[in-house]
Amino acid sequence: QAFPGPRVNADDYYVGEVADELFSGMASRLFERVREEKGLAYFVRSSRITGLDSGMFYFFAGAQPGREADVLAEIEAEIARVQSGAVEPAELARCQARLKAGRRQSLQTNGSRAMQAALNAFHGLPINDWKNYDRRIDGVTVAQLAAFAETASSGLARSAGAVSAEADPHLLEDVDLAILPAHFAVAENGACWITDSQMIERVLPFITQHLALVVPRQAIVANMHQAYERI
Repeated sequence: QAFPGPRVNADDYYVGEVADELFSGMASRLFERVREEKGLAYFVRSSRITGLDSGMFYFFAGAQPGREADVLAEIEAEIARVQSGAVEPAELARCQARLKAGRRQSLQTNGSRAMQAALNAFHGLPINDWKNYDRRIDGVTVAQLAAFAETASSGLARSAGAVSAEADPHLLEDVDLAILPAHFAVAENGACWITDSQMIERVLPFITQHLALVVPRQAIVANMHQAYERI
């Protein structure tokens, strides 16, 4: 389940950062309910993709077969809880503490700091913008999280559907995420083998903003030598 999310320079970028932490991890309410209380999935969490012009905030889970709808209902319920402003101050404080600690850990080496400085420059931010991280994370409020959840799950946001082979390719120009099967994948480099029969519409893998290829576990080969033997 995916929604449009904030771009890297958006006003609510750091609200999205806290929201992602709130919905994720073994200490999250969502994980506790879906896995520990109901046993619906092995894992469940949110994540996000941020770009210069757009972003995506999404949820995913490793669910038991046939329980997908139940997991989705729990995700919807957790989004509704955040929308209602029911996030407790202590819950928010724990998320903020984990994020600040994680950021410090990620910047412990010269290489990681150099990479962050380069990314900041590329994004049009001050090179040492990471020094403002704690202040911005601490500034996120329960009310802002509620507004973020409301915006993300509005009628504008969510879009999902199937694509038929008869569809006009021009109608696919706004596809954010396409999920397609692949014949097999290569463990050593992540390469996937996909043919026209799996693309539904040939333009789809190229026109979509993000592409996910699904491969059965038994269809993963170790290296390219084994892959060439299958082609």
